[in-house]
Amino acid sequence: MSLTIQCIFDEEVGPSGMDPLGRLVIADGQSEVVVEPTYFDSWLAALIDALPRLSSSRHVSVAIPEEPKPLEIDVSSNGHLVISYKEQKTVAQGKKEFESALRLAVSSFLDVLKNSPEASRNRGIDPIRRFWATTQN
Repeated sequence: MSLTIQCIFDEEVGPSGMDPLGRLVIADGQSEVVVEPTYFDSWLAALIDALPRLSSSRHVSVAIPEEPKPLEIDVSSNGHLVISYKEQKTVAQGKKEFESALRLAVSSFLDVLKNSPEASRNRGIDPIRRFWATTQN
């Protein structure tokens, strides 16, 4: 099973371009990191920011603005990424799998918000759009 990153928008509020709120799930098929409620734009931007640091560091601490604790990513000796947040852990087979899961999450996030007029005014989404524009196949 490969790593997945899902943004599940709050059902009561629905997709909001200004405050994209809901349940974030990072899962490897056997374990998962679940954060709720949380702001997807902050999480996705922070994960995008962490991506290049994984090439040069065996440990990356990812600060998320609204969260009290950082997400920790450790590169194990076999190249797997151990992703932990609070007491939860999940594993990516490597940086490519993590990047691929992140790209899919960004694609579906932007797709859900494409018809949201306030999303164009949310500056927190800008780094996510830049990442998508520079990584499309």
